[in-house]
Amino acid sequence: MNSVHQDDRAVVHFYNQRGPAQQWIKERKGATFWPAVCRLVRAPCAHRLAVVLPGSTETTFLGGHSMKDFSAIGDKTRREVLGEDWYRLNMENMTEFDRAWQIYATNTNWASTWSRNIIPRQTFSMINLAMLAAAGHFSEFELHFRNALLRTKVPLEQLRELMLHISQYCGQPTGAAIWKISRRVLKEEKVDLSQLEPLDVTHLYRLPD
Repeated sequence: MNSVHQDDRAVVHFYNQRGPAQQWIKERKGATFWPAVCRLVRAPCAHRLAVVLPGSTETTFLGGHSMKDFSAIGDKTRREVLGEDWYRLNMENMTEFDRAWQIYATNTNWASTWSRNIIPRQTFSMINLAMLAAAGHFSEFELHFRNALLRTKVPLEQLRELMLHISQYCGQPTGAAIWKISRRVLKEEKVDLSQLEPLDVTHLYRLPD
């Protein structure tokens, strides 16, 4: 294995497709396999893989970043709501510079209100969209709009109604921005809009005859 000369990203991608190390070891498929992979991957990209060594419950991102300070439930919820691609992009590229921030976000936000299930995730998604739009945080709005579509499964009718409500309260510039974002995300995710019932707008903005 030490003779492999593939690009680091290709090597890691290849092995990541075979499932997370934790799953492999849980199923007793690879107690010796993953340490071998650890030796295979060169140091510059070592932090891109996460392993659970046999007999241990502690996940460690190679490169020395332990997950023991992260709330397990917060980490699980964050992964579920934000999606695997976002999670890997952020967590597998974590450095000591931003590790404290990642712990803070996971343990205070994702381990608390998002995980307690007092308010349903769909409702939280809509709350987030309204707050982020009002604050002008449009990159985060896009992230949570995509989450609402794909993971918390907010119905399209409710998303449309919410965005009209946001536009009314936050003004036309904000409204224009969020409708532009939503159209792009809907197109990128190939969402079928053909079943969306037309909204009755005959009463809107009518001038007297």
